Amino acid sequence: MLCGPLGHEALWLHQTIRSLADRLADHGFAVLRFDYAGTGDSVDTGKLVEPDKWVDEAIEAVDFLRRTTGIERVALIGVRFGAMVAAQAARAARVDTVALIAPVVVGRQFVREMDVLQRTWLDKTARHVASYTEPADAFDVLGHRFSRAAIEAIGKYDLRRVTSIPASSLLIVHAGSQGPSYELANLYSTLGAKVDSLPFPEYPEAMQPSWLAVLPRAALSSIETWFVREGARSPAPFPPAAFDAVAPSAPSRRAVGLHGIVETPVELADGRLFAMLCEPGGRSERSPLVVIANTAATHHVGDGRFNVELARSLAQAGIASLRLDADGIGDSRGAGTVANPSLLSYDQLAADTSLAVDWAVDRGHPRVAVFGICSGAYLGLHAATKNPAVAALLLVNLQGFDFPVGFRMCDAAKIGAGSTRAHFRAMLRAQKWSQVLRGEVSLRPVLRTLSRYAIDTVANAAASLTGDANGAVNKGSRARRRMMDLDARGVRVRLLFSPLDHGLDELRLHFGRGGRRLNKLAHASAMVIPNMDHEVLNPAARQRVAALCEAFFTQAFAPK
Repeated sequence: MLCGPLGHEALWLHQTIRSLADRLADHGFAVLRFDYAGTGDSVDTGKLVEPDKWVDEAIEAVDFLRRTTGIERVALIGVRFGAMVAAQAARAARVDTVALIAPVVVGRQFVREMDVLQRTWLDKTARHVASYTEPADAFDVLGHRFSRAAIEAIGKYDLRRVTSIPASSLLIVHAGSQGPSYELANLYSTLGAKVDSLPFPEYPEAMQPSWLAVLPRAALSSIETWFVREGARSPAPFPPAAFDAVAPSAPSRRAVGLHGIVETPVELADGRLFAMLCEPGGRSERSPLVVIANTAATHHVGDGRFNVELARSLAQAGIASLRLDADGIGDSRGAGTVANPSLLSYDQLAADTSLAVDWAVDRGHPRVAVFGICSGAYLGLHAATKNPAVAALLLVNLQGFDFPVGFRMCDAAKIGAGSTRAHFRAMLRAQKWSQVLRGEVSLRPVLRTLSRYAIDTVANAAASLTGDANGAVNKGSRARRRMMDLDARGVRVRLLFSPLDHGLDELRLHFGRGGRRLNKLAHASAMVIPNMDHEVLNPAARQRVAALCEAFFTQAFAPK
């Protein structure tokens, strides 16, 4: 059973954990991945997330695994903070094998790292988020909100203070060449455990935002080999030899009730795509539905779990949704084998988004819309231009209106997140120039953004005056034609931007300041949301966006 990391690390390492589960399952192991209460797809707790209670939840998950499979022997695998959870849960869960992958050993150090990360994010987004208020009882990290009391309790944990071993057989996968994990391995050996150690050479590349994270194949292969060898040595191996015999009582992909909401995992496109269907409960007829596209390579829960929060708020308003994992992302069939998600093509991801729309139509949902953030916004726009079933679009921080064929996530990295206005503002700050002079900040991204905007402006102006000699439509005209075609079809479109986002340059370039030409269309509008960052991690902005989504889709789905 896999105990996952905390907060953003669970998103960043999702593909790694998914791949490990697949590898072990291929060898006949029954593998359970689960979400702690208030995280992932689990039930909302109605209060702040309390990771200090995750040990008890892990013990419950082990009991569930035993009940549903008939297996008696269970091994625990913990990743990052999940390793701290697994080490503490092991004895009560009656397991004799534990693997700790890049373990958090010292709680105080981990809490300090999270605090620094949040402060760095606040400093980086200060130009977008003018004010950020964290409740006194909360501890925020990149859009994830935890109980401060729980985080303070975690800060007191130190696995090196134990006087007994969590299990007789232990594997520790070290993220570095030295540090607390090595001290822990020595302690467990001294206390009488059989301890094996493995390196995690790709850890820096794996522990990155989902679209940048690289699948750590060497480390995964080593862990896989260790478990196969450990299972073969055991008199009662971990692989579930009797699993088929207990299949009738095994868990199925069934709906789960959530306070008047029903969520059901579904597979689309002959099982190639995965999605979580969220519907209002107690209805005999199908509700209108919103397809929630992936943001880059973040899986269907969304950055800071926003997709889950949005889906459930829409369901309370009577609107269904489908949180999608396109091919190669999250829990889609091929996601565990994609070495580098940044190479995924926007064209293919948009086609998968369109397939989700088709699935909803075939299922009988009367009207279908698409919601997306950043790259997800482009996927929605691209899908809508080719799929006449799309009735509405709400797109947040749209990167651009028209990208070339074959455009990939890694190509999007060259665009940058800041607008020309943001860069001009930064250049007026003495602190920014001090950082440049000290070599802490490079002017290269600024110059790249300004030069690209200047070139695009001149090119669009020239094309408007002279036309294209070959009769091709210039980039600006394509963007305007795309929006005009959607408007002629009656597709309602709402664009939301953070105050200094790069997408505002694109909007201004093709539709004038503030999108004035876009706002003249019958069914389209653009607006700026104060205090919203690019990924929509600021809780106050997220609440505003969720409220706008509910109002917009309610109106878009209203009978004509």
